[in-house]
Parts: sequence; structure tokens; C-alpha cells
Amino acid sequence: MSDAGLTQWLSNLAARTPAPGGGALACALAAQATALFAMVARYSKGPRFGHALIERLDRDQASLMPLATEDQTAFAALNRARSPAAWERSIRLSRPLAVLGARAAEVQLMSSRHFIAEHPQGSEMWRMPAWTALAERWPIAWVVIDQCAVGLRGPRTGSFIRKPTELWASDEALLSRLRGCRCPGNHVHADPRRTSPDGLAKRRKMPPDGPSDSANFSQLGAKK
Repeated sequence: MSDAGLTQWLSNLAARTPAPGGGALACALAAQATALFAMVARYSKGPRFGHALIERLDRDQASLMPLATEDQTAFAALNRARSPAAWERSIRLSRPLAVLGARAAEVQLMSSRHFIAEHPQGSEMWRMPAWTALAERWPIAWVVIDQCAVGLRGPRTGSFIRKPTELWASDEALLSRLRGCRCPGNHVHADPRRTSPDGLAKRRKMPPDGPSDSANFSQLGAKK
């Protein structure tokens, strides 16, 4: 249960984003239940628990987990269908910036320097090939925080803003002070529609599952 992939998936599930959601979770739970049933069948004796049943359970398990990904992809497609022009405009602006950020991070790493990148939890940016390839080639540290735990408040209401955020960095030392910064659940959060100075909701330039065109990247000049 400590596998980083599972931990990341659970963090994405907990994020204030529409996907992954109930559909993906149902598929994942069904796959786990099927796997457990297959284990029981392998330990059991008798004609009811023969090879035919085990093979069927293995097939079912293998087909269920991809459905979780398909559910998330379908929700993204729904967002695109709702406002295709806005989607295409925002993708055209934001994806090149996300790729540029990944390239800048790799340049830092190749030069024995540091980087830190911050973006909303569950963002498509973290699933883009440029960033996943970076994580495969280099030992990247990451953490998910709730910004209310580090004091973020709405300028109008003064109330805490949760804003789940994911950070990647070149070294654990850059993130160690942020570990455990999750909402303690003992305060009221601001209404996200009334956190701007004029009391109006700030329009998001991307659908919930896309990278923002204001992605925040920092390249730190200190040598490793």
C-alpha cells in the first residue's frame, strides 16, 4: 500500500477535480475484489474453484483497471465537448508552457542544479509525457499539500483556502518542510466563488483536468 503509484492515485482522487471520481473508484474497487476472489479460489479445493473460474477472474481483473482510466478520459472528453473553443484555446496556450517547464527542469538537473515546480493537484500537466519522462529519468521528489495548512487565505473573506497543490523538486530537502501540510479539518474554508478582491469568482482558463496557462515553475541556481 506504500507504492508511489497508488499514493499518487489516491491523492488525485482526493483532489478538488472532477476526475478521477466515483466511476474510476468503482472500477478500482471491483478489480481489487476480483483479485481477492481469485486468491481465495487458488487456495480453495473442489470443482467450483477450478482453473476455469480462476482464468475468468484473472481476465475480469485485467479488464477492470483500464476502465478506471477510460472513465477519467471520458470525463475529460465531456469537458471538451461542453466548450470546445475554450478548450482548444487554453490547451494551445498552456501545453507549450508546461513542456517548456519540464525542459527547464531537465536543464537544471543536467547542470547539477535544482528546480521546484508547483501546480494544482490532479492537473493534466503531471500526466504529460514531458513530465512523466522527467520522473522516469531522474530521481524526483514530490509532495501534495493543502495551501490552507501553510496559511493561504482569501483576500476578501480572510478565510482559509484549501487549494490542494502538487510540487515536484530535484531534491527532497526542497520539500521536506512541506510534508504533512494537509488540511487539519479544524477551520472553515472560504467559498471559492468569493475569494477575489471584488468578491467575484475568477474565471479559470482551463477545464479542471487541464494545465493552467499560469503554471508556476521555479529554477533555483544553487548547485547540488
